[in-house]
Amino acid sequence: MGEIVRRLLPGVPWVDLEGYDGTQMLWISPTAPPDHELLHRLGASVGPGKLVAVSDVATGREGFVAVAREARDTLHVLERLHPAGGAVTFRQAALLVTLLAEPDRARRFAEVILGPLSARTDDAERMRTTLRAYFGCGGSKIAASSVLHLHEKTVAYRLRRATNLLGVSIDEHRLDLEAALSVFAAMS
Repeated sequence: MGEIVRRLLPGVPWVDLEGYDGTQMLWISPTAPPDHELLHRLGASVGPGKLVAVSDVATGREGFVAVAREARDTLHVLERLHPAGGAVTFRQAALLVTLLAEPDRARRFAEVILGPLSARTDDAERMRTTLRAYFGCGGSKIAASSVLHLHEKTVAYRLRRATNLLGVSIDEHRLDLEAALSVFAAMS
């Protein structure tokens, strides 16, 4: 994998490590976080099933310990959300990494925020999928309907239903809902 780093990030220090738990980690240390396009190319280049976590830069022993923990935790989140492989920076996943640091509390958070949408039913899964698409499309019902291959009215109906079941505005509580949906997906 080092050849990939040399090609995509020339001059950036890297090390290929194997963790005590068998996790293979490509650790790169850029001076600035890679942009989304470069991160995508990096994830695609390492191949299926390979995960790349990029931590922030830090110095000294304490910095090394902090970024090692960030990279490991980010890898575990990435592994849960994208088992087929990919790349992510700690900054992109920091909230989810933090929430998942204590799995019992994270699970409880997701259950409280999602309420009836945390049920293990097909209906609840459809609504979670619809909410993830809606939020992922910047709150656009039209774009979400395209992603989900559904009619816009079906998406609108599901969003109204989710709002009624939750008892809160999905747009006003977007941050909590997105975090809870991510935690729920990562823990499933």
